[in-house]
Amino acid sequence: MYPRSRANQRKITNQLKIWTERRRSAKNRIKELQAIAAFADENKFVLGKLDTVVGKLKKEVEYLEGEKHYKPRVVKELFENK
Repeated sequence: MYPRSRANQRKITNQLKIWTERRRSAKNRIKELQAIAAFADENKFVLGKLDTVVGKLKKEVEYLEGEKHYKPRVVKELFENK
C-alpha cells in the first residue's frame, strides 16, 4: 500500500529514483562490456598474440629496471708493446 504521509512518499520516490539510476547505469555497463566480449570472441588469435607481446614487454621492463653491474674487461692487447 502506498503511504499517505508526505515524508514517506518522498522517501519512496527518492529510493525509486536511486534504483532507477543504478539500473540504467548497470544496463549501460552491460552494453559496453558486450561490445568488448564480442570483439574478444571474434579476435582470439589477435588477443593471444597481444598476450605474448605483453609478456615480452614485461620481461624487457624488468631487465631495464633491474640492477646492473659493470664488469670491466681486460684487453691484454692494449698493454702489450708492439
